[in-house]
Amino acid sequence: MNTYWITFRINDDFDYSHRYESLQDTIRENAGPTWWVEPTSFIAFQSRLSTKQLAEQISYAIDPMIDVVLLTRVGFKDHVVIGTLQDADVFKLFPDLTSFSN
Repeated sequence: MNTYWITFRINDDFDYSHRYESLQDTIRENAGPTWWVEPTSFIAFQSRLSTKQLAEQISYAIDPMIDVVLLTRVGFKDHVVIGTLQDADVFKLFPDLTSFSN
Protein backbone atom coordinates (compact mmCIF):
# COMPACT_ATOMS: atom_id res chain seq x y z
CA MET A 1 0.00 0.00 0.00
CA ASN A 2 1.33 3.44 -0.97
CA THR A 3 0.84 6.69 0.92
CA TYR A 4 -0.29 9.69 -1.12
CA TRP A 5 -1.32 13.27 -0.58
CA ILE A 6 -3.26 15.64 -2.76
CA THR A 7 -3.72 19.35 -2.63
CA PHE A 8 -6.33 20.88 -4.87
CA ARG A 9 -8.28 23.89 -6.06
CA ILE A 10 -11.83 23.38 -7.24
CA ASN A 11 -13.04 26.38 -9.23
CA ASP A 12 -15.80 28.15 -7.30
CA ASP A 13 -18.72 28.08 -9.70
CA PHE A 14 -22.25 26.65 -9.85
CA ASP A 15 -20.94 23.04 -9.89
CA TYR A 16 -18.31 23.44 -7.13
CA SER A 17 -20.13 21.34 -4.49
CA HIS A 18 -20.72 18.47 -6.87
CA ARG A 19 -17.07 18.31 -7.99
CA TYR A 20 -15.77 18.73 -4.42
CA GLU A 21 -17.96 15.86 -3.20
CA SER A 22 -17.02 13.77 -6.22
CA LEU A 23 -13.31 14.25 -5.45
CA GLN A 24 -13.90 13.31 -1.79
CA ASP A 25 -15.87 10.22 -2.88
CA THR A 26 -13.15 9.21 -5.36
CA ILE A 27 -10.49 9.31 -2.64
CA ARG A 28 -12.75 7.50 -0.17
CA GLU A 29 -13.48 4.73 -2.72
CA ASN A 30 -9.81 4.25 -3.63
CA ALA A 31 -8.21 4.76 -0.22
CA GLY A 32 -7.39 2.19 2.39
CA PRO A 33 -8.73 2.50 5.93
CA THR A 34 -6.25 5.27 6.84
CA TRP A 35 -6.71 8.79 5.53
CA TRP A 36 -6.57 12.35 6.85
CA VAL A 37 -8.88 15.18 5.76
CA GLU A 38 -8.56 17.71 8.58
CA PRO A 39 -6.94 20.57 6.61
CA THR A 40 -8.78 22.33 3.81
CA SER A 41 -7.90 21.41 0.21
CA PHE A 42 -5.47 18.69 1.35
CA ILE A 43 -6.00 14.95 1.81
CA ALA A 44 -3.44 12.32 2.86
CA PHE A 45 -4.37 8.68 2.32
CA GLN A 46 -3.16 5.19 1.49
CA SER A 47 -4.13 3.30 -1.64
CA ARG A 48 -3.25 0.14 -3.51
CA LEU A 49 -3.65 1.97 -6.84
CA SER A 50 -0.69 3.29 -8.80
CA THR A 51 -0.16 7.02 -9.18
CA LYS A 52 -1.36 6.83 -12.79
CA GLN A 53 -4.51 4.91 -11.81
CA LEU A 54 -5.30 7.43 -9.08
CA ALA A 55 -4.68 10.36 -11.42
CA GLU A 56 -7.14 8.87 -13.88
CA GLN A 57 -9.81 8.41 -11.21
CA ILE A 58 -9.27 11.95 -9.91
CA SER A 59 -9.52 13.39 -13.43
CA TYR A 60 -13.06 11.99 -13.69
CA ALA A 61 -14.07 13.62 -10.39
CA ILE A 62 -13.02 17.17 -11.31
CA ASP A 63 -13.28 19.41 -14.35
CA PRO A 64 -9.67 19.39 -15.64
CA MET A 65 -10.37 22.50 -17.73
CA ILE A 66 -10.86 24.68 -14.62
CA ASP A 67 -9.77 22.65 -11.56
CA VAL A 68 -6.32 21.47 -10.49
CA VAL A 69 -5.04 18.66 -8.26
CA LEU A 70 -1.44 17.90 -7.30
CA LEU A 71 -1.03 14.21 -6.45
CA THR A 72 2.17 13.03 -4.73
CA ARG A 73 3.29 9.58 -3.64
CA VAL A 74 5.09 10.06 -0.33
CA GLY A 75 8.74 9.00 -0.27
CA PHE A 76 9.13 8.95 -4.05
CA LYS A 77 9.75 11.51 -6.77
CA ASP A 78 6.31 10.71 -8.07
CA HIS A 79 4.21 13.86 -8.60
CA VAL A 80 1.36 14.37 -11.06
CA VAL A 81 -0.69 17.45 -11.77
CA ILE A 82 -4.24 16.85 -12.96
CA GLY A 83 -6.08 19.75 -14.51
CA THR A 84 -5.21 23.31 -15.43
CA LEU A 85 -2.31 25.12 -13.78
CA GLN A 86 -2.28 28.89 -13.52
CA ASP A 87 1.21 29.09 -11.99
CA ALA A 88 4.01 27.12 -13.66
CA ASP A 89 6.36 27.67 -10.67
CA VAL A 90 5.16 24.32 -9.38
CA PHE A 91 7.39 22.69 -12.03
CA LYS A 92 10.39 24.47 -10.47
CA LEU A 93 9.43 23.25 -7.00
CA PHE A 94 8.79 19.68 -8.19
CA PRO A 95 11.23 19.06 -11.08
CA ASP A 96 9.90 15.50 -11.55
CA LEU A 97 6.31 16.71 -11.89
CA THR A 98 4.36 15.31 -14.83
CA SER A 99 1.00 16.37 -16.22
CA PHE A 100 -1.85 13.89 -16.52
CA SER A 101 -4.34 14.02 -19.35
CA ASN A 102 -6.97 11.51 -20.45
